[in-house]
Amino acid sequence: KNSCNPLTRHPIMKIPFGLRVDDQRMVDPTEVQQGQKCGCICPGCGSALIAKHGNILEWHFAHKSGAECSSGVESAVHRMAKQMVIERSQIWVPERKFTKELRGPYDDIDGSYSWKETLSIVVCTEGLKNLTECLDEKQVETRRPDILANLDGKPIAIEIASTHFCDHEKLNWLKTRNLTTLEVDIGILPSTQLSADVPPVFSSTRV
Repeated sequence: KNSCNPLTRHPIMKIPFGLRVDDQRMVDPTEVQQGQKCGCICPGCGSALIAKHGNILEWHFAHKSGAECSSGVESAVHRMAKQMVIERSQIWVPERKFTKELRGPYDDIDGSYSWKETLSIVVCTEGLKNLTECLDEKQVETRRPDILANLDGKPIAIEIASTHFCDHEKLNWLKTRNLTTLEVDIGILPSTQLSADVPPVFSSTRV
């Protein structure tokens, strides 16, 4: 788990995605017209953006006013990741298994157990999984997971993390409600891994 700023974790120096006002979708600069005609706002502060289609720097968005906000980059990446998972209804999940060690009688003379055996049960195999009923920040009692969906017929909460990860209080809340949770670390990804042509294969940090 790493709580450093995403700008130091991968080279996203400019806003890679904008929120298109007309349809409220996150888009990259290749999907819109250049300049003010892009029709996008910053997902962090809500200010108008311009799309920069240059010949040297990677295409990106910038605030029309010339000012920069502290949450623009993180909010853009976070919202694009959520949108990709919800629209595709798929996500890569790691293997999840429970392991328990069984032991025979303890021998005080030898100072050891007469036998040991480890049993493992795989409850979730690694791979690209289909999701159903994906909902964006649906209220669950007093909290709103980034995504609430069904995986193999069972509810799952998906948290998209870049700099802010689930704290112990939230994890305990999820555990007491038997709500399976997948926390996805997108802070290690370059912005090119969150384009419309790339499958949503993220790095899961905790299940």
